[in-house]
Amino acid sequence: MKFNYNIILTLLCIFTTVNSIAQTYNPNPETWIISSETTQCETSTDECLLVKQAGKKEFEIFNEKIEGFNFEKGYQYTISVKQEIKQPPIAAGESVFKYVLLKVIAQKSTYTPAETINNSNTSNNKSKFFDINYETVPCGSNYTQACLLLKEKGKSEFEIFEGSIYGFNYQAGYNYTIEVKETGNSNYYLVKEIKKTSINTPANTQEINATNNNSVSTNTINNKIIQPTSIPTTSNLDGRWYVRKIKDSDGSSFVTDDNVLWIEINTFRDKLDGFGACNKFEAVVKSDLKTTCQISKITSTFSNCGNKKLENLFFQLLQEVNRFEIKNGNLILSNQWNFLLGFTSNPNNKQDIPTTFTPPTIVSNSNLVYATNKNEENKPNTTSISNSSTTITETKVNPSSNANLDELKQKENEIEILKKQLAEQEKVKQQKELEKKNTEALALKQQQEAQEKATIEKQKLAKQKEIDDLKKLIAEKENDNNLKETASNKPNLAVTKNEEKANVDLSDNSNGNDENYVEKVKVVNDYQITKFVKNTSNTNIQDPDFPLRPYYLDGNELVKLERSEANFAAKAKGLYRGVDKQVQIMKEESPIQFAKNNIPRFFILIEDGDIDPYDVVDLCKADKIGKGRRNFTYAGVKYGGRVKDVTGKLIQLDFKKIRKGLYEIIIEQELPQGEYAFLPLFSANSISSTNSVKANCFGVVDTEN
Repeated sequence: MKFNYNIILTLLCIFTTVNSIAQTYNPNPETWIISSETTQCETSTDECLLVKQAGKKEFEIFNEKIEGFNFEKGYQYTISVKQEIKQPPIAAGESVFKYVLLKVIAQKSTYTPAETINNSNTSNNKSKFFDINYETVPCGSNYTQACLLLKEKGKSEFEIFEGSIYGFNYQAGYNYTIEVKETGNSNYYLVKEIKKTSINTPANTQEINATNNNSVSTNTINNKIIQPTSIPTTSNLDGRWYVRKIKDSDGSSFVTDDNVLWIEINTFRDKLDGFGACNKFEAVVKSDLKTTCQISKITSTFSNCGNKKLENLFFQLLQEVNRFEIKNGNLILSNQWNFLLGFTSNPNNKQDIPTTFTPPTIVSNSNLVYATNKNEENKPNTTSISNSSTTITETKVNPSSNANLDELKQKENEIEILKKQLAEQEKVKQQKELEKKNTEALALKQQQEAQEKATIEKQKLAKQKEIDDLKKLIAEKENDNNLKETASNKPNLAVTKNEEKANVDLSDNSNGNDENYVEKVKVVNDYQITKFVKNTSNTNIQDPDFPLRPYYLDGNELVKLERSEANFAAKAKGLYRGVDKQVQIMKEESPIQFAKNNIPRFFILIEDGDIDPYDVVDLCKADKIGKGRRNFTYAGVKYGGRVKDVTGKLIQLDFKKIRKGLYEIIIEQELPQGEYAFLPLFSANSISSTNSVKANCFGVVDTEN
């Protein structure tokens, strides 16, 4: 017997997803200890914190972020953290919990003090000689921090250095040659500063020969905390790019002015993020920063939309890319000189993207390679000087202009202007908030008056309903007595046309017995239909008691639907038909039944104005009823792990805003007889915090058939 391992893996993934929702939720603040070092995350290539919680002996990898916490390597922290539940919608693969910093209780450095280093056994520790570049770059493990560019003696290229050099005080704008020794943990301490050269003056006037100092200064510095004059990028390929021209599947190309397709490249981390019209995605990007560029391992969420065909074409073209060119501020991606995609860095720029591809000129700058169109006269010269027995390469920078400093000054002035604009905006914001509070106070008063009026109206309607119910009860008792009297006087009562319409069959197990006939009529006639007072007005409708829970309207009163516990289940549909994801309610029929031709209005309260009502609730029709339960299918997975289309199981909804927070749920299609449930909106890729969900249910009865 052969096993289909793809199916087994798919079912295993579904089981893991369903069971992952049973995470522990603790609303109470906790005290955590954060290690001074980080490690690679379990779910990505990013760096993650090492956390030791209360009662734990060992540090564990923490794959989430802590909001408000700024971590710095080399320091151990003791913090107070609170766990909270995220508001929907929740992206695919994302945790339902978030962690918020309450307080930093303690912070201590774990770097080895200089005195300890001096007293350690370093007699056999040989010196190393480093050249340090005049500018810094973003660190490879943390793009927001700056790191040194360091070149060891005997090597030809500068490398990003993410460690620490104790006793070395770096100043941006200077090239250094230094002598160091290892501390034993991949960090170094300064032995001698051999040379310090400014990039803005001739090298021979800026040489600084430090004295032999074998001790480490107690004023140590972590080079990732330095304040550089700027953080340059080594490639103009980095940044966000918006698609403007796309090669179609037939070989032609078409232009788009929308900003729905974009990518964001980070060559330091070999990472590409983007949006593909329907889904967020990420990928691995490899580039020599000259002409070659390859994109692979694209992973995305699984949301469906009307632009899915365009998104699939976009993903296909990205994986075919092997060359790039930046021309007139536009990015062109191609395959062997054949145009694939054209981008612009400006979302408002709708200029045409050329489809021709010209390789850029490559200029080498002090062992760092940049793609540029600058003239050869801007290349720096390199000479070698000898110091003791060590040969050190010195880079002489052409001080032809102070353009970088002028640009820096311009940026600083721009920052000051933006800060002033921000302060003015803050004043305007505060004024608007004050006006908003006054408006809300007036609205609250008007709402209270309206509620008082509505309460009186509600009481009147309740009294009238009580009268109607009593009349109905009297009529039912009278009808029941009449039926019993008729049955006793007519032992061989024949079937009428009305009884035939009600599907009453006297030939089945009745044997002409009047008692059986009366019982069957009673069962049909006693089918309870939920009655309500129709109201087409939108005024004087009270707010429901609870948010995010559908209600139906009875007069001016919003009434609860049946609220039942629904359990998650997975239903295999055969070898190649995939798996349906369902919720089960352990009862076959809802006690609330509406006539097919008399469906009430439904409403829902959404207090947070930032939540889209379309992201809150779905309406599903039960596709299987029996064995003491109702089954509702909300999502599915095809053979091979692809998303299964189950839109036929869902009822199309629309929403109409009545007032702030209150929305009417518009059902745009006729509801056939059956059982229905309002379910919290979730997709096949979302994660719930429990193994069950609350469903708000009702039924529909076709009284004519």
